[in-house]
Amino acid sequence: MEFFISVRELVSLAEEGRNGKYKAAKMLDMLSLEETEDYIIELVNLLERILEIDEEQLKDIASNKIIKLSQRMNEEAIINLCEGLLNSQNPYLKYLSGLILLRNIDKVDKDIAKEYAIRLLMVADEDLYNLGVAIIKELEKQLSKDDIMEIMETILKSRTKKGIGGLILLLSIVGKKLTFEEIVNYISYALENADKNEIENIKHDLSLLKGIIGKKNYKRLLEHLGILDSLNNRKK
Repeated sequence: MEFFISVRELVSLAEEGRNGKYKAAKMLDMLSLEETEDYIIELVNLLERILEIDEEQLKDIASNKIIKLSQRMNEEAIINLCEGLLNSQNPYLKYLSGLILLRNIDKVDKDIAKEYAIRLLMVADEDLYNLGVAIIKELEKQLSKDDIMEIMETILKSRTKKGIGGLILLLSIVGKKLTFEEIVNYISYALENADKNEIENIKHDLSLLKGIIGKKNYKRLLEHLGILDSLNNRKK
């Protein structure tokens, strides 16, 4: 026989100091699921209360248990929870929102997951950006060429530092469905709008594209971008 507990009961427990927060974290997967507008708000507030103490062990317990809870949720509840966490002021809860979506990717509509990934990719935080990349990687087989072009153009036009600097990593995942000319155009656009550090990041990561475009096209790419000599000199 399963035993479930309410959000409010765990809120009360989390208010009992450090030990109470750990106890509440360990019981997150035992929460009852409610289909009310306030449920997700209360759940996010509970997580914020638990993580008022910035300890890695507590974060690990809370994240493992809330992910387990999310796997009992339907698509709408998962999306609402992710949205609530992403809007939290707690940086770790923002990260947790992406983890939850990633673990439940098969239950979420492809277009919704894609839009969520784009939002993560447009955030300057590296961990959130990498989660966005991970979600796109999971969706890659379902994405059409139009989807991929939408993602690339949105990221580049946003001109976020991480979006431009991390362009090659993203292309190494979705580039199979793009032509060589399209890949060159995206990289050229990024370099034109990048600062010195972002340019170095792009150049450093270019080798990730070898498996996508092949050695011959990789050499053409370097020649086109005018950086073949600089890369060769770096090796000497």
